[in-house]
Amino acid sequence: MAEFRGVESTARAMRALSPAARESIAKALDKGAAEIEGRAKAIAPTDDGELRNAIETRSGEGAEAGGALSAFQAALGAAGLGAMVRRIGVFPDLNGGKAFYARWVEFGTAVHSPRPFLRPAYVSLRRRVQGRIKRAISAGLREVARRGG
Repeated sequence: MAEFRGVESTARAMRALSPAARESIAKALDKGAAEIEGRAKAIAPTDDGELRNAIETRSGEGAEAGGALSAFQAALGAAGLGAMVRRIGVFPDLNGGKAFYARWVEFGTAVHSPRPFLRPAYVSLRRRVQGRIKRAISAGLREVARRGG
């Protein structure tokens, strides 16, 4: 069994972030999400553009609504941070909304080969996006440490 140390103190420090630090982290998340969304749209297979146009970013912990029917979702952020979560994917509503077939394109079917677009977009930008987010979080945590909070 793995043991993680410092999780509670890190969570406490994250809750103590100043509004400016939270804004900096949110901007890093938004920029990363926009990059991944843009890349996914650029490489998504297009017939009539419905799939490409259905790729979107959702914010907050409630962003997973409809996710059970979507294709791969790239999640940026951390659970428990509320609005500091971004999900990039195709989120058809539960009634089989726009681009409900995204998961079949991404993962394939018994008849059709997969034509992934979300996962490759995420993987190609992951390091750059994660680095930007880590830098923003680290700066905020250093600020908390300087304040002694």
